[in-house]
Amino acid sequence: MPYNLRKRKVAEPVQAEEVRKRKVTEPAKQETRKRKATTEPAAKPAARKRKTVEPVKDEEEPPKSIVVEPVKHEEEEEKETEQEQEQEAPPKRVADETVLKEEKAKKVKFEGNLFMFGVDGCGELGMGKIGITRKNPKPVPIDVPIKQIACGPCHTLALTESGKIYSFGCNDEGALGRVTDGDETLEATPTIIEMAGEVTKITTGDSHGAALTKENQVFIWGNFRDEHGSTGLLPECKGEKTFKPIQVMPEKKFQDIASGGNHMLLLDTDGIVYSFGVGAQGQLGRLSSEEAAKPLADHRDLFLTPMVVSMKNVDPSREFICDAIYAGEHSSFATNTDKKKNRLAGWGLNNRYQLGYKGQKGQLIQYYPRRSTFTCSTSMINVACGQHHTLFLTKTGRVYACGLNEYGRLGIGEGMKDKKEICPAMHLDNFDSPVTDISAKINTSFAVSSSGKLYAWGSNDGPHLGVDEELGDLMVPTEVEKLAANKVISVETGGTFTAVIVGY
Repeated sequence: MPYNLRKRKVAEPVQAEEVRKRKVTEPAKQETRKRKATTEPAAKPAARKRKTVEPVKDEEEPPKSIVVEPVKHEEEEEKETEQEQEQEAPPKRVADETVLKEEKAKKVKFEGNLFMFGVDGCGELGMGKIGITRKNPKPVPIDVPIKQIACGPCHTLALTESGKIYSFGCNDEGALGRVTDGDETLEATPTIIEMAGEVTKITTGDSHGAALTKENQVFIWGNFRDEHGSTGLLPECKGEKTFKPIQVMPEKKFQDIASGGNHMLLLDTDGIVYSFGVGAQGQLGRLSSEEAAKPLADHRDLFLTPMVVSMKNVDPSREFICDAIYAGEHSSFATNTDKKKNRLAGWGLNNRYQLGYKGQKGQLIQYYPRRSTFTCSTSMINVACGQHHTLFLTKTGRVYACGLNEYGRLGIGEGMKDKKEICPAMHLDNFDSPVTDISAKINTSFAVSSSGKLYAWGSNDGPHLGVDEELGDLMVPTEVEKLAANKVISVETGGTFTAVIVGY
């Protein structure tokens, strides 16, 4: 079996157009899971070689619905017993192995069961092995309820009801928060991250993970990367990756965290925002254009030390005290809700109006927070960012979308496909009931309705949307019927794979 090189993503040139790899013209994504890369990276860091196996499709076409508690026959129970024995002592993979059998769903006895589907190039589906294509949602072997999931491009974090974090997937930059020494089986097997305290929220970026604890402490692990390679997470990391959680600003108490591709936002209990990480596209919100253009390697303290993001220019008429923060690949958002209306501030890359407002002519980057022209009469409860588009979710369950309008990622329909960008954000419908959760990555989007249905739209060049690829790109929110028998609670996508938490 030949070795494949997994290429890490580097910072995107501001004016670079997004290029989607279509199977009809380029090698399929399923052959090698690669970090998203920009069109003209300044330099490629050395990539680590990994063995992969040929992806296989599901052996049998299942019914359109995946039932949480399937009725088993005697033959099925015997097969499941064999699978449990295999999990206790997993066999070593041989070099010429090319076929991986589909695992049958175990009986679920609780809500909060984690299902995943899509392409697994590095163990990000948590099945204990790599090189699998899951066209149909399959349960991850975690036998405790999951309340939150966070997906990077090649790894997954899952937070349990008891505040523990499971991690699985690519770990060459430390994104799993644990040492695996290149053991692919260990990386692909859901394993708890050892850290103190009960975790209440998790986030993840391209190569890092973060946790907020019940004691209002923040821990991070992994690595940031810019166009020149590894930067480290904090100045004291000296450009090196971190495989175990380290605390950030132990003297502070925090109420919220957000991860971009290679930067982070922290919100303290006083409503003050801090930022650190890569900032060339203005995503830190506290550097001038001249400062942001400086080489990070020569100015680690400037970029990697968490510093306050000033909100004084967002609304001069009144103080902007933040109550929630969100981050995209190269963008950042903060919200403030008062008695009259919700206020939204955004900063970072805005070359496709993904911040929800149009900057000055020719201005592709917003270096400091600016109030968005998009406002709503009720509270904003979630912001989800793709590569060049953004979804907004309100307390009343309404979804809005703005940014690049290609491959259906905005969900505004065939009649609007000739419009290259959408700004201000447009309201989406086509849902059976108010929406309770949203997710977006690269050129795909998802939503969960209050009735427990999962909707997907956008680029459909792989199994990550959960619908037949023959349908082509989904221009409007479309129900994922393979999960119709389940009540979907929440969704998170990594771009080429998707995770959902389901209940009865």
